[in-house]
Amino acid sequence: MSREIDSLLNVFPEPVVVVSADAVIQSANKAFFAFTETGADQIVGRSISQIMGTEDSAYRDIIERCC
Repeated sequence: MSREIDSLLNVFPEPVVVVSADAVIQSANKAFFAFTETGADQIVGRSISQIMGTEDSAYRDIIERCC
């Protein structure tokens, strides 16, 4: 992700995560890192279900409805 997008994400005080259509984390804001007690190097490129401890299908349904 670009620095501009990362800066924009950090404007939000709530946890925000950007995922691809296949539920892989592309970026997140500082609030998300604090919420998950992780850093970018630990989560970018991983499935959101790995980080949040749920099944992929839960996120894929949401992503399909949004996309």
